[in-house]
Amino acid sequence: MREGRGAERRKERKRYRKEFIQDPHRFAKKLFDEKKGGKLECAKEELEKHLKETYTDPNRDTKLPAMDGLKKPTAPGRKFNMDGLKMFRPISLLNIHE
Repeated sequence: MREGRGAERRKERKRYRKEFIQDPHRFAKKLFDEKKGGKLECAKEELEKHLKETYTDPNRDTKLPAMDGLKKPTAPGRKFNMDGLKMFRPISLLNIHE
């Protein structure tokens, strides 16, 4: 039985060595990446509240004072088309049904 484990370990080390030589960056990244998966276990409202508190800026519309030395950009040549834009709802990506 011991020989079986030793053979498995050698085979595993050989596979790791091969992966490392082929792409050291990806190999190292795999070592430190967290495994993704699981099930979200919170209410939709709680998640939306957390996302809003975490990713919104209450000072977003506050005008900043002009800084000395910065050049003022020229006006754009044409107006940006805002048709069809709507607020991004990350909750829709999570497959949560109301």
